Amino acid sequence: MAHALLAGDGSDALAPTSSAHPFPVTLHTERAYAPLDEVVERKGTGHPDTICDHLAEAPASALTRHLRERHGYRLHFNVDEALLAAGAVEVGLGGGRVLRPTRIVLAGKVDRRAG
Repeated sequence: MAHALLAGDGSDALAPTSSAHPFPVTLHTERAYAPLDEVVERKGTGHPDTICDHLAEAPASALTRHLRERHGYRLHFNVDEALLAAGAVEVGLGGGRVLRPTRIVLAGKVDRRAG
C-alpha cells in the first residue's frame, strides 16, 4: 500500500493513500537512537593490524621490483594475508624474559606465467 507524508514538521507521519479504509490512519515514528558523536577506531604504529600491513607490504614491493627487473613486467600476485600470533613473556621488576617469541605468518599467491 502506498503512503503519503502528512506532517510537514519533519516528523515521520505517514498515512495510506488508498481510500480502502473508512477512517484515516496516521503513523508516528521516532528514532530510538541518534548519536551526536561518531566513534572511530584509530590503529597506530603498534597496533597488530598496522604491523601486519607493513610486514605484508615489504615483500610485495620487493617482489614487484624483482619481477620488473627479471621479466620487464609484473606478474599477478597477492601477498596480503598476515597473521601475528602473540608470544609469551615473564614480566619482572626491572626486566623480564621472553618465554615464546611472537610469530608472523605471511601468505599469498604468485602466478608463474603472464596472461
